Amino acid sequence: MIRCATINKDAFNDYYHLFLVPDEGYSDIVKLHDKLYSGKLFDYLRFDIDFIPHIGIGNSTDRLECKRMAEEWNEKDFEIKGNINSLDIVKFDNNKVTTIEKLYLKP
Repeated sequence: MIRCATINKDAFNDYYHLFLVPDEGYSDIVKLHDKLYSGKLFDYLRFDIDFIPHIGIGNSTDRLECKRMAEEWNEKDFEIKGNINSLDIVKFDNNKVTTIEKLYLKP
């Protein structure tokens, strides 16, 4: 369940990102992330940035604009319900996303 928008400063450029972050299921997603990166993907695990489960909904180099967007979302009483049923492992190259493998999760 998602009920909150947050701001995250990009570690590698001047952008601030607006995230919808789950308050229910957060720890399950973190544990799934850790499990995925304990095997074949371990060499790709980023230790230099925190993993935050999220849906990205906006960004700006203007932190006050991101703050305004977050406040606009958070002053509403919203709930987004959903389930994660599958994951795509993708390759991003030359501004193109290619699915390498699709993983279906058990219900």
